[in-house]
Amino acid sequence: MSCPPAFQYNDAQFRAQFPAFSDATAYPQATLSQYFTTGGMYVANSNYGYLAQAGATLTCLYLLTAHLAQLATQIADGQTPVIVSASSIDKISVTLEPPPATSAWEYWFQTTAYGSQLLAMLEGLSVGGFHVAGSIGRQGFGFNGGRY
Repeated sequence: MSCPPAFQYNDAQFRAQFPAFSDATAYPQATLSQYFTTGGMYVANSNYGYLAQAGATLTCLYLLTAHLAQLATQIADGQTPVIVSASSIDKISVTLEPPPATSAWEYWFQTTAYGSQLLAMLEGLSVGGFHVAGSIGRQGFGFNGGRY
């Protein structure tokens, strides 16, 4: 038996927090709600753990919803979510530069401003990580998802 999600999508709350998605015609409630549900596959929609302790779970889910909606908009508009570092017109030349990222996960987040905000929040909240200490006089060790 699985537990129901801790948070439900609240359209008015999301649109107030992210006015870029205030147009209900361009961004129907059902579509944004689906992105919210999909976001729960990336960030656990639960009311426990480190995000819940910081009161950040719902904010993270809304940022992820905005990230997914923005990516879908870019793709529908025929845009590739990359940074153009140089371009020219005669003999057509375009230079693309990926955002600085140490993994595909980080790169994916950095394809929108919302994803970058979410990545910064998740990294900021996970800085402390886990710490296991030995007895007095012994050195402890820490683990924080590979970032020391």
